[in-house]
Amino acid sequence: MIKRAACVAASVLICVVSAPAAHAEWPDRAIHWVVPFGPGGANDLIARVAADAVSKRLGQPIIIDNRPGAGAIVGTGAVARAAPDGYTFLIGAAGVITNSMLMKNLPYADSDLVPVGIVHETAAELASLKRIRQLADFVIPGHDPNVVAGSAGIQLPASARLKHVES
Repeated sequence: MIKRAACVAASVLICVVSAPAAHAEWPDRAIHWVVPFGPGGANDLIARVAADAVSKRLGQPIIIDNRPGAGAIVGTGAVARAAPDGYTFLIGAAGVITNSMLMKNLPYADSDLVPVGIVHETAAELASLKRIRQLADFVIPGHDPNVVAGSAGIQLPASARLKHVES
């Protein structure tokens, strides 16, 4: 009985002592942030600024991997296929989320990705050189033929509709 208790105690001691060595503290190596857009754009710049701060805090390098193409599908697919080890992250944008609503047969499913957090939030802005009192003033047919809509990205369909309404 004493021999058996000693074996159990030794087994428990071995497990307790070896557990930290078997499971290293995260992160113990470089982390990859995949940006599914080209270098130099807003998403890339935001990722690089955030990566610098996060890298200093974690004590590990963060590698920015730009993988543009097909409206963010190339980079998003690369992350979806990566090992689920906590070392590959997607620095996406609204287009990444809407792709599955607009396109069929993507090389990944939304469920392949797990939301982790928000790196940056941005607001859409509406500006005018003329005095506009309310948003409805922009969309009343015939209100002002000089109203022009512009977009730097995913808002294009809304801008196109606005332009259609005004003409």
